[in-house]
Amino acid sequence: MKKKIGVFGNCQGRVILAALKSALPENSTYDVIFVRNFGARAEEIFNNNLSENDILLIQRSSNPPPEYVKKIKNRIEYPNLQFSAFWPQIATHPQNDFPKYAPKGLWENSIGDRSLNSLMASGGNTEAILNEYLSLDFATLFPLDRLAQLQIGMSKKLDATCGTRVTEFLEENWQNRLFHKPLYPGSLIYQPILEKLFSDLSEILDQKKMELVLSDLLFFDGLMSNTQSIVHPSVVDFYKLKGYDEDARFNMSGMYRLTANELRRRYIDNIVNHDLIRAKHLSTNKKSGNRIAKLASSALEMDADNAFATFLYAKYAFSGTGQKSRAILNDLNDKIYDHEETLLMHTKELARVRAFGKVARLGLNHPALRYAPVAFLVLVRDAAEALGKSTLQKSCQSFLEKHPLATTQATDSITQFITEDTDYVEVERNQLW
Repeated sequence: MKKKIGVFGNCQGRVILAALKSALPENSTYDVIFVRNFGARAEEIFNNNLSENDILLIQRSSNPPPEYVKKIKNRIEYPNLQFSAFWPQIATHPQNDFPKYAPKGLWENSIGDRSLNSLMASGGNTEAILNEYLSLDFATLFPLDRLAQLQIGMSKKLDATCGTRVTEFLEENWQNRLFHKPLYPGSLIYQPILEKLFSDLSEILDQKKMELVLSDLLFFDGLMSNTQSIVHPSVVDFYKLKGYDEDARFNMSGMYRLTANELRRRYIDNIVNHDLIRAKHLSTNKKSGNRIAKLASSALEMDADNAFATFLYAKYAFSGTGQKSRAILNDLNDKIYDHEETLLMHTKELARVRAFGKVARLGLNHPALRYAPVAFLVLVRDAAEALGKSTLQKSCQSFLEKHPLATTQATDSITQFITEDTDYVEVERNQLW
């Protein structure tokens, strides 16, 4: 039986998990698992999966670790990453509601904006409110310098506890896009953490693979960038930030893909895609497939190119076309949309892992690509054709014919993303799958 390296933390721990899995040597005697540090069953899950002889990578915050982790003597600490200075305006939408299908609210707090709330309360039409909001100078409304200093101070304390150099990296790379939301760091800032962990685990990991991971951290960005918060233009100017494009499409709550102003207009008018949120809520219930497909279809009437709605529609509308077809859909689901363990469990060859990652990031991290859901259907259609599953093939084709331009773009994007970096992998689409 293999020994275990347990990564104990919040969702940030999944990046650590993916990096360690990528750095394990062939035929390693260790396996790496993720154990969440939150939720009612956290202690039970911990005790069921880890023993005294395992290695524990434990995420540290300002709070002390729970007592139950101390049964494992071989513990290595890494810091919780957070930086809220870029979003001083975070608040709650004044008309936020919490129906059963949206327990966190129709407008999550990370999307809320106190400055926009204030302008909305004063009245006026949508465009007037938006224009006045964009003209604000947040440096006169919020102590931006002080907020950054406080975050730096917190980072220094955690560095001292964990023996990492995150603060130094943060100060040297200040202008780069290091965070997507206050608690959602981009992959680049994991470099000082992984350097420390790789050093501590150097006898277990493969040296060349460790170097490869550290040289290509952007590959792991999909693990944390499925949700983002917009930065006000005046904050971008104040901190001289790079990578915050107002015209780019942002991932909101893992569902919406909107430009900054598209989201702000919806926020001002309190426009919510209820069917999309309902479909997301029901997607954890396997018995609700037909209902999910109908809700997703309705959601697409409001957001025609929504990646999440199209994915749910594809998954559940085609689920009755035969067991083998369902297996194909599930397999493609793993490869394209699961940005966590499955990307790295399907293969231990980093070249193919990168290839899967490229497809998984279609439309997510490239401003020219907005067609991830259509790319998914193109792949499903082609797989169905190869297997002689005419019903599934026709269902996909019927949907794709409604979006001819998107289909062409998606097909070209798949080929481009799989073949553009010959140093990584030279394979055609049918060989990849």
